Amino acid sequence: MESWGGVRLDRVARHLVQKRNRIILLFLILTVLCAALIPFTKIEYRLSQYLPVDSEIWAALDLYHQEFGDSAAIRVAVPKITISEAVNLKEQLRQIPGVKRILWLDDVLDVHVPVSAMDTDTLNAYYKSGTALYQIELWGDEYSASAGKAIGEIRKTAGDLAMLDGAAVTSLALRETALKQIAGITLLVIPILFLILLICTTSWFEPVLLIVTIGVSAVLNLGTNAFLGNVSFISEMVATILQFAISMDYAIFLLHRFEEQRREGYEPEEAMRRGMAGAISTISASGLTTIAGFVAFLFMRYRLGQDLGIVLAKGIVLSFISVIALLPALTVKFARLVEKSRHRSFLPSFHSVGKGISKARYCIPIVILAIVPCFLAQNANTFLYGDEAVVATEGSPEAKDRERMSELFGRNNPMVVMAPRGEMGKEAQVSANLSRIPRVSQVQSAAALLGEGIPVELAPDALLEQFQTEAYSRYVLNLDVPQEGEETKQVIEEIRSVMSDAYGDAYWLVGSSASIDEIRQVMETDFSRVGVISVVAILLIVLLTFRSISIPILLILIIESAIWLNMSIPYFMGEGLIFIGYLIISAIQLGATIDYGILMTQDYLKHRKTMARQEAGVAAVETSGPSIFTSALILSVAGFSVYAASSIQGIAQLCLLVGRGAVFSGVFVIFLLPALLILLDPFIMKTTYAHKRNKGANKEVSIHEESG
Repeated sequence: MESWGGVRLDRVARHLVQKRNRIILLFLILTVLCAALIPFTKIEYRLSQYLPVDSEIWAALDLYHQEFGDSAAIRVAVPKITISEAVNLKEQLRQIPGVKRILWLDDVLDVHVPVSAMDTDTLNAYYKSGTALYQIELWGDEYSASAGKAIGEIRKTAGDLAMLDGAAVTSLALRETALKQIAGITLLVIPILFLILLICTTSWFEPVLLIVTIGVSAVLNLGTNAFLGNVSFISEMVATILQFAISMDYAIFLLHRFEEQRREGYEPEEAMRRGMAGAISTISASGLTTIAGFVAFLFMRYRLGQDLGIVLAKGIVLSFISVIALLPALTVKFARLVEKSRHRSFLPSFHSVGKGISKARYCIPIVILAIVPCFLAQNANTFLYGDEAVVATEGSPEAKDRERMSELFGRNNPMVVMAPRGEMGKEAQVSANLSRIPRVSQVQSAAALLGEGIPVELAPDALLEQFQTEAYSRYVLNLDVPQEGEETKQVIEEIRSVMSDAYGDAYWLVGSSASIDEIRQVMETDFSRVGVISVVAILLIVLLTFRSISIPILLILIIESAIWLNMSIPYFMGEGLIFIGYLIISAIQLGATIDYGILMTQDYLKHRKTMARQEAGVAAVETSGPSIFTSALILSVAGFSVYAASSIQGIAQLCLLVGRGAVFSGVFVIFLLPALLILLDPFIMKTTYAHKRNKGANKEVSIHEESG
C-alpha cells in the first residue's frame, strides 16, 4: 500500500471515512465562522503601497507627505456655463467639506475685463468653448473616505453635465466597481462551472459535492484573509475564481478514483478508502506544484506579489485539505443519492484520440520548431507598468469623462516636482523653463501664480502655504502625454534636465509617470527571480514524485511551451501587456497546469508496466484525458468569463491570459505529451528509478512489443 510522507495512505483514508460525520460538522462550524469574518477584511486599492520600502519612489512620497500632507487633485469640467456663473459655482464648490483648495481662471486673470483682453493661452487652460475647468485639491489622499465623500458632493453641486477626472475619481470608481463585480462575477462563474461539471461527470449530484467542497474552501480562504491585515483588490477579486478553477481538478481526480473502485464492486466506504489511497499522492503532487508557483511570489520586491502569493497559496492548501477530508465524507454520506442520479457520460471517448496521437508522434519536431518563434516573441513583449493600465475601468462614465476632457483641455497627467525653497526669482525662472518644455501644458508654483514684480511679502498666505513649506517648494505640473511611453519618457528627461541645472540632485519627482522607470527596474528583476524559483521548485517536486531525471524536464518544457505560446499572442497582435499579468500568469499557468502533465505521466507509467509503449500512450490518454479536459475547460471558462464580465482592465487581461493559458496547457498535455512519452520511452525508462528497479516487467513488455 502506498505511503505519503511516511504515513500509510490506507490508514489515513480509513480514519477520514470513519469520522465523516464529525468532519462534516467541523467544516460546517469553520465555514460559518469564516463567513462571518469576510466583512472584516480590509481591501487595499493603492498599488503604490506595495512598492519596495527602500525605493526612491517610496522616499519621495514619504517626504512629500511629511512636507505637504495628504491631498488628492482632481479636475472638474462644467459645460454650458458663463464666466460669471463659473465664479459663483466656484464659491459653492469651495464650501464643500473635504475641498482643500480650488483654482480657476479668476485666480490668475481679472475675469471682469472683456474676454478679448485676456491672454488666450491662459484663458483656454481654464475656460474653453463655454466649459469651465476647475482644479480642485481635496483633503486626504486619493483613496481616503473624505476624498470619496467630497467627490460625491462635487457631482451634486456641479450638476449632471459635469465631468470629473483624476486619480481620486478613478480610485472611487474602482472601489465601487470592484465591490459590485466581486459578487457579480462569482454569481456568473459558479453556475457556468456547475453546468460544465454536469456534462463532464456521470452523476447529476456529483457537481453539487464538488461545488460545495471547493466553495467551503473558498469561504475559509476569504474569511482567514481578515488575519492578514490588508489584502489587495486584485487578490480579493481573482482569488476565489482561481481557487475554484485551479483546485477543482483535485476533487475531480479523487471522484474518478472512487468511481473506478465502485465499478470493481466495492462498497462506498471501501471504494473511497481505496480511491483516496490511490489519489492522495497525485493530488498532493499537483497541489505542491501549484503552491510552489505561488510561493515564488513571496520573493518579489514588488510586494503585490507577496500579497497574491499568500492569498492564493493559502487557498490551495485549504482546497487540498477540503478535498481529502470533506469531499470523501460528503461522497460516502450521500453515496446512495450519487448512485440514484447516475447518467451516461457526455464526453467523447479519448481512445481514438490516443490512437491518433500515437501514430502522429513523428510530427513532434515540427511542433517544437513552431514553439521557437513564440519563445522569441514573448521575450519581446511591450510591458505596461503604470497604475492607469491596471486600474482603468473601460467603458465607465469616469472613462468617458476623462476622454471628453482630454479632447477639450488635453490629458490630465499630473506631476509634482519638489525642491529646496529658495528665492522667488529663481523659482520664477525654473517655472518658466518648465513651461517651455513641449507637452508640459501647465506649471503652477508660488512664483508663477504671484506674477512678476510682486514682492513675496504681499503674497497671500494661502498661496504660499499651497506651494511652500519652511524647507521646500513644489511645482505642480500637468503633462499632456500618456502615463507611459517613449514620448512621456522624453518629457520626464527634459524636466529632470531643468531641475538638475537649478538644484543639482536635490529635487524629487512625484507622480505615476516619474515612478514608472523605477518600477520597471524592480519588475525586471522580479520577472527573473520568480521565474527561476518557480521552475526550480516545481522541478524538485516532480523529481521527487517520479524519482526521475527526464520526466521533470519533459513536463516543465511542455508547460513552458504553452506559456510561451500564450505570452507571444500580445506581441503578434501589437498589444501592450500589463506587467503584473505577465508575472502572475507565468506562475499560475506553470503551477496550476503542471498537474495535467503529472496525471498523464503517472497513468502512462502505470500502463507501461503491462503494455507496450504505444498501447500505454493510448491507455493514458483514454484514462486521464477526460479529467484533464474537464479541468482545463473549467479553468479556461472561468478565465474567459471574468475577462468578459470585468471592466477593470488589469483584472480582465489577467483572466484572459489564465483562460487562454489553460486551453494551451490542456491541448499540449493531451496531444503533445503522450506522443513525447512514447517517442522518448527508452530514455525515460532508463532515467526513472522506479522502472529501472522493475527490469523484469520491462523485459516482458519489450517482448510484447516485438510480438506486436
